Amino acid sequence: MTMDAERIDTVEYRGWEVRVLVQAGSDGSAGFAGHAELWLNGDHKCRIVLASSRAAMADARAALETKAHAFIDDWITRSHTGTTMFGELESD
Repeated sequence: MTMDAERIDTVEYRGWEVRVLVQAGSDGSAGFAGHAELWLNGDHKCRIVLASSRAAMADARAALETKAHAFIDDWITRSHTGTTMFGELESD
């Protein structure tokens, strides 16, 4: 599916910045897809993607926010006893 009509929303959640990008198909295909970029203390930590498209842009955005919040909630509740943290992300 070719994508265009990007829409980016930024929300704060539990000290994290969640940047949600939702795109609509431009090649006649129905649906909206996208991803969320998760930032902590100004550092890009994770990308959450939708596994399938959604019928409405609002549904895609809500699904991405839900997945991002679940990731953050899980990360916060885990024990972080060692010195290992996030690895470096490679740019596309």
